[in-house]
Amino acid sequence: MISMASSSRSFAALARYLEGGRTIDGADRVDWRAARNLPTDDPELAARIMRATAAQNPRVEKPVYHLSLSVNPPAPVDRAAMERVADRVIAALGLQEHQVLIVAHRDRGHPHMHLLVNRVHPENGIAWDRWQDRRAIQQVLRDEERAMGLRTVESSPAARDPDQSVPLHPPEQRREDLRPDQVRQEQLELPVGLVPPARPAQSRVEQLAADLRRLERVERLGGEYETARSEAGIARARLAELDN
Repeated sequence: MISMASSSRSFAALARYLEGGRTIDGADRVDWRAARNLPTDDPELAARIMRATAAQNPRVEKPVYHLSLSVNPPAPVDRAAMERVADRVIAALGLQEHQVLIVAHRDRGHPHMHLLVNRVHPENGIAWDRWQDRRAIQQVLRDEERAMGLRTVESSPAARDPDQSVPLHPPEQRREDLRPDQVRQEQLELPVGLVPPARPAQSRVEQLAADLRRLERVERLGGEYETARSEAGIARARLAELDN
């Protein structure tokens, strides 16, 4: 299996690409979709929810983590196997509580899927750090290749780092991984293959309600910011009058 990872700014742009490609010819290339910690697998709606969630941490310039996983042809791999690989990778990276949209494509001669991940945690607003992500990914892929009897295919050097995949600085030097109150994220190291205990299952209605509450919080903060700006302008005008 081969993996490629990158970071970017726009959830909507990547969601549009995963759904339809760069041309109208790609409109029918989606094989299946799945969501993790999202109330929908619709790419457009999922992107909007992710964007609102990421707004909790304005320090994060690139909240989008894009991971593509490809199976070497002509290996017959079904959806269940591909979702298992995706879930194992998500767990190994410590992203099991983050919002993830999985989109599988059928427009090539080999099975492949894309993971659109929100680096910002939906509850605490802390940004997940990509530090040494490739090592955990490759370990999972090698294990799954052996389990499914597939030929081992290492990612090429060009596929390792399309977006400076390995950060130039270790996690402790990256400001975006701090919460607004400057509390550091605890780095959770999980043995590969060990899936943490499942959280209590939520209904789609409960998940959607939680996402709507986050949207309302973002909108409320935006309104408070505009009010503060207006009051500051009035105060400056009064001060100018006193100076005169």
